[in-house]
Amino acid sequence: MPSLVIRTNVPGSKVAANFTKEMVKIVAQTLGKPESYVVVMVHSDANLSWGGDDEPAAICTLSSIGKISRDENKKSSAVIQKAIEAKLGISTSRQYLVFEDLKKENVGYQATTFDDLI
Repeated sequence: MPSLVIRTNVPGSKVAANFTKEMVKIVAQTLGKPESYVVVMVHSDANLSWGGDDEPAAICTLSSIGKISRDENKKSSAVIQKAIEAKLGISTSRQYLVFEDLKKENVGYQATTFDDLI
């Protein structure tokens, strides 16, 4: 159930229509999870200032049940942040990627939790 939420000041008009679909594939491959469980959301046009200026920037959160660890995060950060840079034009030096390791009992799905499902 990985999810990637990207909050950025890049205008929505500059986010390609297929961006989220492309990022779903990247997140799934990076974490070794099925694409059918991956969710990607982009909040564009955010009122976001990095270091006092309005150049393109992003704050991202990657949440997952498992696959969040010191070594995994380094790998995921490299792949995901470089993809955001390539696709949205946001330098990796103007992105934060926050990792959330979720407990399966704390994630609801199909009217229960992943604790009952996996």
